[in-house]
Amino acid sequence: FYTSFPVYLNHILRPTLTLEQYLTEVHHINEKGEDGGVVYCEMQDHESEMDSILDRKLRTLLYPAHHPYGVDTGGKLKDIRELCSVERVRDFHKRFYHIGNVFSIICGKVDHGRVQKIMEELETTEMERMPADFKTPFQVAVPPLKEAIIERVPCPSDDASHGSILVSWLGPTSRDTRTCEALDILFSYLTETAVSPMHRNFIDIPEPLASSAYFHLSEQTTSSISLSFGGVPAEKLEALLPVLEDVLKRHTKAAEFDGDRLSFV
Repeated sequence: FYTSFPVYLNHILRPTLTLEQYLTEVHHINEKGEDGGVVYCEMQDHESEMDSILDRKLRTLLYPAHHPYGVDTGGKLKDIRELCSVERVRDFHKRFYHIGNVFSIICGKVDHGRVQKIMEELETTEMERMPADFKTPFQVAVPPLKEAIIERVPCPSDDASHGSILVSWLGPTSRDTRTCEALDILFSYLTETAVSPMHRNFIDIPEPLASSAYFHLSEQTTSSISLSFGGVPAEKLEALLPVLEDVLKRHTKAAEFDGDRLSFV
């Protein structure tokens, strides 16, 4: 570990980033005139998936233009083809991949003194490469939503009989760990097992409104909360939201909760 740890950090902070690596790992055009590259091919599959299309649309609605959380980190195919280059990758790495913007998290039984010595030696060689005007990223405030927004998003599919619904809210800051943990417990209560409110009201009914429902709390400076419904019959897409509004409104009252089950969760 003590031998490989500084080597690992060196790979992160000082990669070679050669043109040949860029062509293989990010993007190139082959002898048939087709786009290739590991990142490009991964995003090609990713970009046409329904969940990805919904997520990208959601980001444009939750965050103002050019906000870092509004970006799909894999990149858009058009931008990879037309804007990306090895020079831009090198510039991005130089601005963000340095000793002032990295955390080393070590789990296990280690000699603290040896680890500290490795870090001190690393800082001695790396501190001079830290940009003088560096600003910690992801600190831009997210403005609150002024009103509810409803958007219909068309997605390519072999089966147009079902769709998905994604409902989102802006949540607490990630530093508010108590509230985030409380929300995780609440979401488990609302969605997990057949006796949960989401199953009883949307899934396990004679004419289901959805085949799945789950919450996700992102860990961001300003977190976002998403409730996703999958397998929604196309003719019932409009009918689901009023039912959801009623279920959530009822669960603002303590009497609606099963205390024993909540305690178990």
